[in-house]
Amino acid sequence: MKKFRMNTKRIQDAEKLVKKGEEHLKTGLFKWSPDIDSAIECFDKAVIQFRNASEHKRAISILLRVAKLNDERGNSFHAGKSFDSASASSRELGDLEGVLSYADQAATLFIKGDVPDTAFNTLVRAAKHVEKEKPDAAVQFYQKAADLYVRIEGGRIREAADVLGRAACLQIRNGNYSKAIQTVGRERDLRIEAKSYEAASRTNCCLVLIYLSNSDHAGAKKIQREGYGLIQDYDKYDGSYLLDELINVNECGTAEDFANFIKNPYFRSLENDYVKLVKKLQKIEGVEQEVDLNALPTEESMPDLNASQPHYDEPEPDLC
Repeated sequence: MKKFRMNTKRIQDAEKLVKKGEEHLKTGLFKWSPDIDSAIECFDKAVIQFRNASEHKRAISILLRVAKLNDERGNSFHAGKSFDSASASSRELGDLEGVLSYADQAATLFIKGDVPDTAFNTLVRAAKHVEKEKPDAAVQFYQKAADLYVRIEGGRIREAADVLGRAACLQIRNGNYSKAIQTVGRERDLRIEAKSYEAASRTNCCLVLIYLSNSDHAGAKKIQREGYGLIQDYDKYDGSYLLDELINVNECGTAEDFANFIKNPYFRSLENDYVKLVKKLQKIEGVEQEVDLNALPTEESMPDLNASQPHYDEPEPDLC
């Protein structure tokens, strides 16, 4: 009962502040221009009261008014802050569409206001909140955040790669292997660009595993070869030779050999979504071992030059 009375008082105070803010926006015979600063101050105080009273819908409506006022006078950062607060109130309401929409608008304004870090964090925060219910939207937000950090001066390449890794885990979790291949491929390239070669090696490993999960042995083998060509010191990392053996077992071993091999502790050290992926891997049937044309001939493959050869009589030439 006490809480109800407190909230009622907060709502009343908020409504008074809103009314006062609207008065500041009015013009007349002796007031030619609105007092926007005073109006925004009243509205901001009203938002606090509404949110403390858990009246988030009403708080959002005022926040959108404040955002518009700030945007119209060229204050992109503060307009973005209002949209970001609207996204936070939407989280309290369980309105995921609002979370995404307001966060997206906030990020756009933060970019316009030259605060890319704030825009990045806004996008990532919204994506994390909707991962479970809206994984596709979360992936889009992670990718947008990565694009933002790749484009900014100096580049924040490692952070961009990290959020792409999170996006890829979501795609794998939902069985979107084809899309995950594109995302992880880009993640790997960014890690190489950042000269994070050990991380790039692990990412290449993940890419091979996704191809195998997609029953594409040839694609997995191609990616493994790319690793040696693209990643510095790739052969020095544990994952490289393990993947060579995994591909070989998939070609030459039995289903039991394959099942035993994927129990290697290295695979259990990967992100949880990849660990689950590996547990579901099965030997791909019908894979033929590729013939290595550069390999040295074996004793069995060499012709026996000492073997007896059939003799054919040639006709004698005519004597002149």
